[in-house]
Amino acid sequence: MHVGVLTAPFGNEPLENVAKFAGDAGFASLEIIAGPGSKHINPATFDDSRKAEVEKLMEENNLSISSLCHYGNVNEAGKSEEIIAHFKKTIDAAVALGVDVVCGLAGHPVPGKTKAETIREVVPIVYKPVCEYAADK
Repeated sequence: MHVGVLTAPFGNEPLENVAKFAGDAGFASLEIIAGPGSKHINPATFDDSRKAEVEKLMEENNLSISSLCHYGNVNEAGKSEEIIAHFKKTIDAAVALGVDVVCGLAGHPVPGKTKAETIREVVPIVYKPVCEYAADK
């Protein structure tokens, strides 16, 4: 077993600083935040050059990537399609990096429903295209 750390709390720091901290602290992996505009991995601008940088950074600090994560509220009115599109780009970045796991957020309750009702009734509808996209990778 190994212990990893989520990079989101270090969102204002470049990934280089977070990786050095994590490696020095003895962590074995990073769950890297990959939301829109992330300083760690921004799937909207992720390319072969950034892929090489991230891979080198992980190697230099003796780390692996346990997952990429996108914690956008997929249930936000008028934003679901935009968030789903970004989530798909996050999956593409994970595939490029050889990362098998992409984590997401069930979202906040939609108006008129409790959080539990939202998770049961709305989240499967919103996440279905994301899960289908990932299954094809």
